[in-house]
Amino acid sequence: MLRTRHRDLGTITGTTIRHDMDPPHVTTYSRKNGYETCEDEKFVRAEPDHYFKVSRLRVTGGICNGRGTWNSYSNFPLAHNLALSHIPISGRPSNSVLAAELLAGTNPSKPSVDLPVFLGEIRDIPKLLRLEGRSLAGLVSGINLNIQFGWGPLISDVLKMLSFQDAVDKRVRDLKKLQNGTYTRKRGLFQGSEIRTTNSYVLFSARDIWKARRVRTTTLNVWGYAKWSLTEKLPETDAELRRLANRAVHGLYVNPSAAWELIPWSWLIDWFSNVGDLLDAKRNLIPATPTVIRICEHRQTTDKFSFTSQPKGAYCDDIERILETKSRTAASASLQAYLPFLTGRQISILGSIGVLRRHRARNSPKL
Repeated sequence: MLRTRHRDLGTITGTTIRHDMDPPHVTTYSRKNGYETCEDEKFVRAEPDHYFKVSRLRVTGGICNGRGTWNSYSNFPLAHNLALSHIPISGRPSNSVLAAELLAGTNPSKPSVDLPVFLGEIRDIPKLLRLEGRSLAGLVSGINLNIQFGWGPLISDVLKMLSFQDAVDKRVRDLKKLQNGTYTRKRGLFQGSEIRTTNSYVLFSARDIWKARRVRTTTLNVWGYAKWSLTEKLPETDAELRRLANRAVHGLYVNPSAAWELIPWSWLIDWFSNVGDLLDAKRNLIPATPTVIRICEHRQTTDKFSFTSQPKGAYCDDIERILETKSRTAASASLQAYLPFLTGRQISILGSIGVLRRHRARNSPKL
């Protein structure tokens, strides 16, 4: 059963006096210093990992005093009727997509270096030694693709294999945690930010005019955690456990994920779907299953007003409002297709492929 709790963080009240009216007109204004709300599930007893969503707004500054051209101010609170909300962040995947990424990244069976894929790609090394294209654009495109899909991943895998001992030791420790009960792992999933600026924002205009430069910034951080539990017993001796950890670290077992990685153009499909993550999430060399999947989110919006124009004789310090929202939600992984916001790296890859295709078309023999 959901419940909601709310409390205000105090109120400030002040007045303005219009001196151009007879008699002078007094107006009273009030502004809340902020609030806190919490929405969660109510249980007979405390339950871990339950849903919750908390929000907090705090307002500082913006208290005006003095006598301007037309009005007098006594603890007058500016921005008393101005609502605040988060700026929408584009590009955030759905919770189902994030859950698949979370399970893929925390699966105890996930390899550090997938040797079957590594060995399958070694046959492409001779191609990496040959640059395509005679034009400058063709040379640059060929080099870019060789780095992105050839030398970059190859060097990364070799460096990981050089530290395989540490990787195996860490996996053994992880397996022992699984033997002792639930194994919890956390993973960052998404970050984003947006900013909006208004150079001349009118906060109050009753003959006297108060203007400020407004900068509103929203940041978003999404992460998740998964709890894994064994479905079968693991080997009891340290030697057997180490052999199992070595197989997991190097991907030395038959699995659909390795086959998927070796399929041409599977990387492009993964840009527009989460097939690869779902296959990684289903790796099962280690007999474990996720018992808890949670997506956590932290949004923070900072709204600042820096005064650029104040009535002569009156003063008000700058305003800062901070709105925070934190949540934890249960999620499940499912197959989804989507239109992503391509990164600079992805755009460069598609551009290089396009250049090489045009080069090959121009140089192909005409029938």
